[in-house]
Amino acid sequence: MRLNPRICILSLAIALPLLAQLKPDPARSQRLNDSGLKLENAGQIEEALSAYSEAVTANPSNITALKNRCRLHYGVGKTQEALLDLERMLTLEPEDGEIWAMRGDVYADVGEFKLASDDYSRAINLGLDRSTVYHQRGIARVHLQDYLKAIDDFNRAIRLKLDNAAPYKDRGIAHTMMGELQKALDDYDRALQIRPGYPEAMLERGYVYSQLGQFDLALMDLNKVLQLQPDNVKAYTIRATVHSRLNQHSAAVLDFSQALRRDPENPMLYLALGAEHAALKDYDAALKDRQRAVELSPENPACYVARGSSYHLLGEHIKGMADRDKAIAIAPEYAEAWFARGSAHFLLEHYDLAISDLEQALKLNPEFEDARTALARAKEKLNLSDSSRSSTETARKTSPEAASPHE
Repeated sequence: MRLNPRICILSLAIALPLLAQLKPDPARSQRLNDSGLKLENAGQIEEALSAYSEAVTANPSNITALKNRCRLHYGVGKTQEALLDLERMLTLEPEDGEIWAMRGDVYADVGEFKLASDDYSRAINLGLDRSTVYHQRGIARVHLQDYLKAIDDFNRAIRLKLDNAAPYKDRGIAHTMMGELQKALDDYDRALQIRPGYPEAMLERGYVYSQLGQFDLALMDLNKVLQLQPDNVKAYTIRATVHSRLNQHSAAVLDFSQALRRDPENPMLYLALGAEHAALKDYDAALKDRQRAVELSPENPACYVARGSSYHLLGEHIKGMADRDKAIAIAPEYAEAWFARGSAHFLLEHYDLAISDLEQALKLNPEFEDARTALARAKEKLNLSDSSRSSTETARKTSPEAASPHE
């Protein structure tokens, strides 16, 4: 078979420009990267992204352009695009610890803390002995509940940069999670010495004070946090809890309401608000709160347990019992649901059914002391009821009125 020369020449005429486009052009790539930096500095983010992308197209090995594009993708919330850029960078430079640390940051941002921790470890093993990397790995390990290793990372981060308040604050969080509250307080105090007015440290210290029952100190910290960060949902929530523990339920309602204005789709806040309304004996408001919690989280058994309590308080026992049944159907391993239904049966004087449910609650959670106490009361009531019925039956049989007229 002979080739037609004219066709070959035509094919080459089409292919050569395409091949020229595919051939790396480092100089053009560098110019486009520089242009991207200027656009980025001018706040023209989309235009900068386009310039970096053209730079990568002009020279796929331009690691600087890839890093810049990745950084912008990450900055504007395009995490999948950032991860793709990082994969390309790691193919080009697999021994670059900074790239591994960058990918760790992205994984941590999307909640993939095991992957993040592994990438930080790879960066450290490649010689990236930086305070920030140990700090970030420590944070990832806190999320993984590996608190001892997290504390070790925070210690290393602190040794490498003694004047950074953040690792002290995060080490305090690890101590808090381990129940080492005095050590946590020491860390929060140190963080605030380095950085006075550090709201995140004051928030965490306020929480620890609340756990220690030092409510005045807790309120002082939380009030300062809310002066600095008036939209801090966690601060409103903790302060509301402090007010509740002080039996200041109206103040707790105000704080939970403020939290909900800023986080209106949070079912747990509605449950907390409902509990405060119930404490104020505003049972209609409590039911409304708990109904909203059910709407927001229809598969959460705690929402049905709480709404069931409201129904019972309002005398709607059939609806209340239906909610307890629903909670058990959703989560038969949830001891609180069995306890709630058993308690409802107790109030309705269904002592045998109460005993059955309370025994199941204790089977699921042998440390459930409220269930143990309620079970003892239910058995006592059942015995009294049986004794009363037996006495009544005996009295009926031996009374003159009960005798047969033929005797």
